[in-house]
Amino acid sequence: ARHAPEAASDTRRRPATREERERSHVRRRRVVVVLAVAAAILLAAVGWAVYGYFRLAHTLQAPDPQTVREVRAVLDTPPPPSAQATSAPEYILLLGDDARPGEKRARSDTIIIARVDVMTTKTVSLLSLPRDSRVPIDGHGLDKITHANAFGGPALAIKTVKDYTGLPINHYVKIRFLGLSKVVDSMGGIVMNVDAAVPDYLIQKGVQRLNGTKALAFVRNRALAGGDFARIRHQQQFLKAMAKQALQRENVTRLPAIIDSAAGNIETDMSIPQIVALANNLRGTNTDAIPTYMIPGKGARIGGIYYYIPDEARTASMISEFKIGQVPAQ
Repeated sequence: ARHAPEAASDTRRRPATREERERSHVRRRRVVVVLAVAAAILLAAVGWAVYGYFRLAHTLQAPDPQTVREVRAVLDTPPPPSAQATSAPEYILLLGDDARPGEKRARSDTIIIARVDVMTTKTVSLLSLPRDSRVPIDGHGLDKITHANAFGGPALAIKTVKDYTGLPINHYVKIRFLGLSKVVDSMGGIVMNVDAAVPDYLIQKGVQRLNGTKALAFVRNRALAGGDFARIRHQQQFLKAMAKQALQRENVTRLPAIIDSAAGNIETDMSIPQIVALANNLRGTNTDAIPTYMIPGKGARIGGIYYYIPDEARTASMISEFKIGQVPAQ
């Protein structure tokens, strides 16, 4: 028997009605509108992110071109890895100043050299120079090292530290103490094991989370047994605790936002990508084992003024071992 052919009308699409064409047109128009809105939002977000990045990057630089040029002239270029050098540590000078609003230059209450090795050992060492150390300052003779920043800004502070220690300085970070407080708050506080109570700021001895105000009091307070030496110890302890928290995955990804919280109070030659890359490279570092050291010496009064007089022989030995990554002699 012969099969009857299928009706042609079953495979042939009938013309759309006017109502169906209008509905299809409306759907296409809605899709176009949605895509256009999404594209506009994406472009706005990208534009805002780019604007925010360049705004933030700009605020991290020194406030005037002359200072930028002066700083670049004294910084050392980081050494590249090579077959002869399996380790290429970088040295970052950390300066904490007490500048008040409107002041361009102030004394450096905190002067710490961070030796950072991300190539081989992923280690960090911290070497503190007491603010009252009596050292040569170019153009000003022997004076307290804290005055170098007040005399000539970060460029003179960098040069003074380089001349005295013989260490290269590849980068610098200067932060006003107000900015430090904001960074701490943006990180949700810093967990620390406080070794001595600071009653005026309700800081108790023991493990606790310090907010920005309390952290600032902890690193600046000298009204404790040990005076400036106790403050240096607290600054080192704080930096270790802060590094431990900052290198956690959730905070590494938030670094630009954390830095933005203190924009205007942080000054550095490093770009945001450099800072984030450094943090990523240091993830996994045992921050509890970061060695912290201080230039050895003793206090003395000269002309009625208190100075810290470094022990030249012990200082030279410490710096030599610090430079090659060994545990510095005390």
